[in-house]
Amino acid sequence: MSILFTHAYYLSDDPKEQRIMKPYPPLGLLYVSAYLLSKNIPNDVYDSTFLRTD
Repeated sequence: MSILFTHAYYLSDDPKEQRIMKPYPPLGLLYVSAYLLSKNIPNDVYDSTFLRTD
């Protein structure tokens, strides 16, 4: 079984965050990922925050 968690937030689409430039990590997904790893369930997290969409 393969599990992939994705964080579909694109910094390039958020003008307010572009001015501030303090993006936040996807903590909820990271907590779930860590829990699954503690139960020996492999998983991956893909964070698209810095992926350019233009």
